[in-house]
Amino acid sequence: MEKLVKAVESLKLLETMKEPSSSSSEKASARVREKISHCLTISTALTSPALLSKVSTADFSRSLTVSMESLIALLDDADLDVRTTAEESVNRVVNALRDTHSGRLQVELYKEIKKNGSPRCLTAALARFSHLASLIRPQKCRAFVVNLVPPLVKIARRKEEAVQQALADAATKIFAALGKFTQESEVRLLVKTCVPNLFDASASVRRSAAATVAAVAALCSGGSGGAESDFLLWTLSTLLDFLVPVNVDGEKGNASRIVGVLLCAKSLVVRIYERPAVASGDDAAILLQRLVQLYELCLHYIGSTEHTVVVQALETLQQLLRTPPKCLRSVLLSPSGIKRSHVFFKQSGALPLVDENAAEEEEEERRMLHDLEAASASEEEAAAREHRGRIQIKEDSIQEEDDGDEVEAEEKSAGEAGATIHPAAKFEGQENADKAGREEKVLEGIGSFCDADLPIIYCARKITLSFLLTR
Repeated sequence: MEKLVKAVESLKLLETMKEPSSSSSEKASARVREKISHCLTISTALTSPALLSKVSTADFSRSLTVSMESLIALLDDADLDVRTTAEESVNRVVNALRDTHSGRLQVELYKEIKKNGSPRCLTAALARFSHLASLIRPQKCRAFVVNLVPPLVKIARRKEEAVQQALADAATKIFAALGKFTQESEVRLLVKTCVPNLFDASASVRRSAAATVAAVAALCSGGSGGAESDFLLWTLSTLLDFLVPVNVDGEKGNASRIVGVLLCAKSLVVRIYERPAVASGDDAAILLQRLVQLYELCLHYIGSTEHTVVVQALETLQQLLRTPPKCLRSVLLSPSGIKRSHVFFKQSGALPLVDENAAEEEEEERRMLHDLEAASASEEEAAAREHRGRIQIKEDSIQEEDDGDEVEAEEKSAGEAGATIHPAAKFEGQENADKAGREEKVLEGIGSFCDADLPIIYCARKITLSFLLTR
């Protein structure tokens, strides 16, 4: 016990001393060796069964408190060897005492999380606390949630990639143990704090934020008796509202926002598909609307000029279609198709995806238009044949006249021909022909999202045209 106390006091003294200059390398090396020696002494003493049997629980808890503070502080030391030794010592103490003194270890690690200090110390504390979270006693879970949420909110606002990655890794384990003891306001606060990180320029920060948001939404019940699905749907709706309605003109400068939303939506879809009850509950209509919105967004962003947006849209679409719920599958395989866009205007509520009356009216209008076009084409063909017959008769009569009359008739005919082929008229006719050609190409091409056909066929056509066929 005396060795432990002396080692802790020596470490505190070394921390208060001024760092030696770079010129005195011998002093610096001696100081590094001394720190490493004290770390080993502390870890050996804390894990020794003899010490546990000789001292009281209260004395050992006090020694453990000051020892953990010293070891964790050394995790941010300037020397790599000291940091490595301190990390090994912390791991050794945690593994040896997790079954007998887990409560004290949890409190000490929580204190370090609350400090929100250097990235190295904070990430180490988050990782160790997440491993011990499953050992928290049920009667203490709510107290830990109340005290842990504010520090986690502050940590989520930090922009260091290492901190965000550590938070994402720890969130799954922490909320797997404490999620049932959270309140709705706490869950919403955590999600809203992490969402801005989805728009960060760093891809690592976006991935970490997506993992954190998905873990919080999936594992926290918010005091609803275990109904985690409520937050899955709410989180998905919150994310999609950042992209709906679609702003075509502003896509180029919002690539990070689009990628982040689609990445997190992909993670949420995985969680939703793991729970069939989500698609059959009271909010099934809203869920169907949001899934169709996500489906249309993926198809829309496949045609983006940003490579990262295209890749993320394809990955999200793949996950969306891998094991779709029955409600979404029935819409995508509906013969009457999806009759309206769900992303180019903001929805105030769930709208019917298939309108049979509208489909019948559109089919009737299409048939009438086809009949009118056929009748017009027949009339134009008959008029053209009659005109060609008249020209032939006129040419025969002109050949029987004298040369002067023939020249005069030819000049008159040339004047009439020149009048009919006016440059402006010719340009207008060419423009109409080009427009008709483009429309015909669209009709004969992949169609559109709102075609009266299986929606999944348009999806396959668009992917094939975009990535498999050369233009």
